[in-house]
Amino acid sequence: MAEETGRFTRSVLKEEDRKYLRNLPLTATVFVDGLHVLMCHAVPSDPLFEYRGEDSPQWQADQIAPAVNVELVGHTHIPFQRFFGRRVVVNPGSVGQPKHGRAEACFAIWQDGKIMLGAVPYDLDRTVEELRRLPLSSNVCEDLIFVLQNGRAPASP
Repeated sequence: MAEETGRFTRSVLKEEDRKYLRNLPLTATVFVDGLHVLMCHAVPSDPLFEYRGEDSPQWQADQIAPAVNVELVGHTHIPFQRFFGRRVVVNPGSVGQPKHGRAEACFAIWQDGKIMLGAVPYDLDRTVEELRRLPLSSNVCEDLIFVLQNGRAPASP
């Protein structure tokens, strides 16, 4: 799925879009409401690719700046919050490819110094219609539809 959808995405991006994306930093740290927030797609030690679940002991072993209070991560598409003293690791989940077992769009809201995880249903039929219009192979399209409908990846053969 990733290879084929990646090819499709590259085919519809303009060169200026690709350049913009190539020049984005792999991590970003911002100061919000008196807290240092580190953001990355996957995990701080491997910002793009490492697939790390909530229960991994590696979260505590990460070498990050001591000033970081919040790590916003992703890649697994599974929402969670995990606390380590004054530091919290937050994965809001996924809006487009849920992997938490439900056909919902996941999100996180940061308000008044607290982070709340949430999920909402969306128009699954319309999303499937749109997906079927894309120039993807039928097996990849059906696998993506399975993810949307079931909130998990299809079983590998």
